[in-house]
Amino acid sequence: MRRIHGSMVAVLLAASAASLISGGVLADPPQAHLVDPCRAVPPNRFVTLPLTQGSSAGGVSPDAAYATATNGCPRYVIDVRVDPLEQFKSVRLDAGFAEDLFQPGDLSEDQCAAAVLDVVYYAKPQGQPLFNRIGGGRWNGHWVPGVHGRQVDIEGNPLGHCELQEAPGFQAPGSILGPTSGTNIYRIAVRAKIGSAFRTVKGGAFLYQAMP
Repeated sequence: MRRIHGSMVAVLLAASAASLISGGVLADPPQAHLVDPCRAVPPNRFVTLPLTQGSSAGGVSPDAAYATATNGCPRYVIDVRVDPLEQFKSVRLDAGFAEDLFQPGDLSEDQCAAAVLDVVYYAKPQGQPLFNRIGGGRWNGHWVPGVHGRQVDIEGNPLGHCELQEAPGFQAPGSILGPTSGTNIYRIAVRAKIGSAFRTVKGGAFLYQAMP
C-alpha cells in the first residue's frame, strides 16, 4: 500500500474510461453513480496550464466553505485547461491539504487518525459535453512514530509525524502524454477534514518531460 509523504498527493493523468469511487468516511452518496453533480457544476477556479517546461497552475480554497455548497458538490473544484502538448510532454495533477500538516510535531496521533483527504479526478476532451471520472479515492492519516536521535519535543521525546496513505478502493489513473490535438480540461474535485472539521485544500497541474 503506497504512502504519501507530505500534504500533496500526486497522480498521473489518464484518458481511460470513467472510474466510480466508492465507500469511506467522505464517500459520495449512494446515488452518485447515477447523478454526479461535480461533473456539471461551475468550477471554483479555472486555470490554463502554461506549456513551458516545469510550469504549473492551480488554486487554493480561501476557506472550507466548499463543504457546505448547495449545488450538490461539497468539494473545491479546480478546472485545468491543457492545450496540445509537444511529444513526450506530460501532465501531473496534485491535490492535498492547503496547510502543511505533515511534518514532525504538526499533528497529534489522534489528529492524524482522523485526517482524511478525498479527491476525484475528471477529464473532458474537446467536444465532450460533460466530465468523465478517470480516478480518485481517499487517503487516510497514518501515524509514524518518532525515532530516537532525530527531532524531539521540549521534553526530549522523539516526534512522530503523520503521512497520508491510500485507502482500499483508491483508483489511480494511468499515465498519458497529454493531448496532441484539441484542448482537454481536467477537473480536480477535492475535500479534506480532520475529525469533524473540514480544512482548506489545494490542487493543480504540473507540466514535465516524460521519458520517451
